[in-house]
Amino acid sequence: MKINLNFDDKNLKNRVLNLRQELDKTLKSGILDEDFEDRLKLLESEENLLLEKLVPYFREYGNKKIKINMIDIEERGIYNLENFLYSYAKINENLYILNSIDMETRFFYIFEKSEFEIEYSDKIKKLKNHRFTKIIKYKEDELLLFSVKGNVFSLKLNIDNKLPNTFTDIEIKELDVNFKNINFGNILYLGDDNFIAESNSSICLGKYSDSSFNLEKRYLKINDLKDLVKIDKNIFIAAKLDGELIKIKVEKNKLVVLNRIQTNHILRKIKLLENEDENFEKLAILGNNGIFIILDKDTLKVISREKLDGNLFDISTNSGTAIILSEDGNLYVFEENFNKWNLKITLEDVFYTNIINFNEKNYLILNLDGKFERLNIDRVLSKDDLKNIALY
Repeated sequence: MKINLNFDDKNLKNRVLNLRQELDKTLKSGILDEDFEDRLKLLESEENLLLEKLVPYFREYGNKKIKINMIDIEERGIYNLENFLYSYAKINENLYILNSIDMETRFFYIFEKSEFEIEYSDKIKKLKNHRFTKIIKYKEDELLLFSVKGNVFSLKLNIDNKLPNTFTDIEIKELDVNFKNINFGNILYLGDDNFIAESNSSICLGKYSDSSFNLEKRYLKINDLKDLVKIDKNIFIAAKLDGELIKIKVEKNKLVVLNRIQTNHILRKIKLLENEDENFEKLAILGNNGIFIILDKDTLKVISREKLDGNLFDISTNSGTAIILSEDGNLYVFEENFNKWNLKITLEDVFYTNIINFNEKNYLILNLDGKFERLNIDRVLSKDDLKNIALY
């Protein structure tokens, strides 16, 4: 394939040769031209620019293809995850909080050494007997937890980056609410203390203060709501089970419908895809019977459709990769190159329940035994990766 990078590589080669010849003369004479170092730094910056442009070409057409490795994670301490994961939130680079289906809430911390290790905290006793449909990181040191039964809690952390002591390192307060008989579904944080709350086939605007969480009386009725995702400040997408997507804006404390499209598929989950620049420009749709659709997040125009195997139920994405799980025991790895997402790897007969992005090269993936494994992605990510591999 002919590569057009809009880059004068012939000129770059000639300048490198000229510098090489000047350096050879300098080694004999001991005299270095005054501008030699400046010209060398300029060439190095141009080389780095060229290598950055070459990264997606090499991923797509080079001799080093994307690979994945599944690695067990050792557990420290005396506690563990006693049942299936129900909800979670990432607090910082290494610290997470999770809630299980048996209504127990605890922290876990990932230690990064030659191999990963994980340690769980004790159960948070003040939150026992609550199943949280959503846990949201509200501030660096504060989480908001929304119970299926309609309770809302604030949890403040009094620690740096370490595993908290559930007795001394946290403050928990149940918030006052202005509603009764609410069963929370999905919750979105839009910013500026604005939330979107789903309950009883309706979505409405929520407001948080230091001591209370209140719902506005205005609401939008949407039957069979399956998922919600924020796509911009005060704009979100509601996905219905029957495949309809509804683009909604919060404007002057009102919910305004901007657009509706019908995908004509039974939908399970929607998720923004993160590209290599950590931008979110495309929306992924997971559905029954292997349906995987990618849309432009702003226009909702369909960009691509894939027909995979099984009912797709979970997706996680990071730095130009996406991992998808199906109920049939298939795991799919997608990679973005040249602004397109392509299927690169399929694993069969691997049954996992959840997948969480950890960093640009690792995901945390939960198996049927309630144990986390590390899914490591071996791929060319940067110009430095190119420098460190053999091209032939």
